[in-house]
Amino acid sequence: MGNKRRQLIFLISSFTCIICVSSSGVETDTLAAGQELKDAESGYLISAGGTFRLGFFSPGSSNNRYLGMWYNQPQPADRKAVWVANRDNPLFDKSGILTIDEVGSLKVSHGGGSPFVLSSPARTAGNVSATLVDSGNFILRELSSDGSTKRILWQSFDYPTDTLLPGMKLGINLKTGHNWSLSSWISDAVPATGSFTLGVDRSGASQWIISWKGKPYWTSGLWRNRDKHFDLAPELSNESDHHFSYTENEEERYFSFSTNKNHSMSGYSITSSGEILERSKAAPFWSCGLYRSNNLATGCIQPTAHKCSTHFVQQYKHSKASFKGKFKFGEYSNLSLYDCNANCSSDCSCVAFAYDDRTASCDVWSRGLSTKRHPIFYKETTQLYFMLADNSSELDNSIFLVVSLVLALGFPLTMFLLIVKELIRSKVDETEVEMLLNELGANGRNKEGKTNRALQFFSLETIAHATNNFAATNKLGEGGFGPVYKGKLHSGQQIAVKRLSSSSGQGLKELKNEALLIAKLQHTNLVRLEGCCLEKEEKMLIYEYMPNKSLDFFLFDAERKNVLDWKKRYNIIEGVGQGLLYLHKYSRLKVI
Repeated sequence: MGNKRRQLIFLISSFTCIICVSSSGVETDTLAAGQELKDAESGYLISAGGTFRLGFFSPGSSNNRYLGMWYNQPQPADRKAVWVANRDNPLFDKSGILTIDEVGSLKVSHGGGSPFVLSSPARTAGNVSATLVDSGNFILRELSSDGSTKRILWQSFDYPTDTLLPGMKLGINLKTGHNWSLSSWISDAVPATGSFTLGVDRSGASQWIISWKGKPYWTSGLWRNRDKHFDLAPELSNESDHHFSYTENEEERYFSFSTNKNHSMSGYSITSSGEILERSKAAPFWSCGLYRSNNLATGCIQPTAHKCSTHFVQQYKHSKASFKGKFKFGEYSNLSLYDCNANCSSDCSCVAFAYDDRTASCDVWSRGLSTKRHPIFYKETTQLYFMLADNSSELDNSIFLVVSLVLALGFPLTMFLLIVKELIRSKVDETEVEMLLNELGANGRNKEGKTNRALQFFSLETIAHATNNFAATNKLGEGGFGPVYKGKLHSGQQIAVKRLSSSSGQGLKELKNEALLIAKLQHTNLVRLEGCCLEKEEKMLIYEYMPNKSLDFFLFDAERKNVLDWKKRYNIIEGVGQGLLYLHKYSRLKVI
């Protein structure tokens, strides 16, 4: 639809009071009803004693934005978030605003759609505020007329992410069934819920359990209350700087720990590899690993017998990996390095995998029936692993020469040979691509895709940069053609990138048909095709980005549907009708 009709929702805040870091530099620990914490203005809360800070941040090298909490320390290494509010719902810009709305709900509104709600409506006419306290707990409470706490409506300690702080519970509320547990990040740059979970034994035994994808992975052994230690985890026993305790009654059972004041930067985290890491320690207590066969004494639980006797070798960092012969290629998103390794190790035909911790993307090569080569564009941080059979000292000889050259002759010579190889094969690809570009009316090439033609041609470098190298966090969805990613060009224009998947069964012909069809169907009420990318093995269509998602996203949600009043609905219906009339009657191609 046109710009006005396409923008279904504009979230306009009714609050005008801005707190925390402003031009006056005021600091506070409390967000009151009617106040805003704005990412665009670097707003934050600081606990009364200066121990914790709460605000918006981007982890690692990621551009996504999250609302989180971290120790208020000057060194960046000490500022890793200990709690993330929207870990599975990242924001793609700095439009985030933390507020308490008129019904007492704590929520994050932003320019990209519906707000992310942290707490249920308080449904009270009383005074409501949210305070960050020095324990690291962010508490939403209803206040009495004298300013004292009338009741706690919500608190972050009830919804931990990957870190156990002093005073936080690890256990189960037996009345409500609420579970206090930790779950790993996917990687240091992606705080989304990972595959490892740390909690208490749900069967009733007083012990910690780490699960991987729901299956037991590690146990602490039973807690000995008299001696204050776990049978299989002496590192978690009481020491001079921290003290563990176990509580069990009719309402709840949980573990917690306390610490001395002079050891305030304390906490225990579950890593993306399933290890427990104490903040004050440089390394985890133990590492079970994928096979865990030699670590049973440390609590590692023996997995189901592995059908493939392989392990991965040390990673190699470079920009391209190629394989000769017939190989299948698979892409996976939102996986940790551990998960990526497990995917490859569970497939006896897997020969290699690559992992990028900044995007949590996993690429796997396996022996199979594919007749296509799959050189893939990677950033320099991509880690490449090759699989070796047990007791084997040689790489599989079907892997392209790049491996032996990296090991024997070094990276510069290898890259030179790869470039020569690509120049030879690119002559074949260019003819086919140029024919398609001429047909589409897009035979001009430039780095930004700027052209006088109706359809633009984008370079792979431009699209990879726009989508953060096809990051899992940029993925909007997936259809029969392949995955769709959100991107942002250097000019600031937002785009949606439809990337042909190697498993889709479609190729250049199908892409050409769709591009030609959409290019000839240009109408203000139809999504616009901006251009395409045809480079190396990549085939992509670039569309305009629609920030408000699809209509069903609003119509079939009990709360979101309320933002569509009858005037908006009438305009939408009218726009749909105009689009259908164009397709059926006035377009150059008749589409029924």
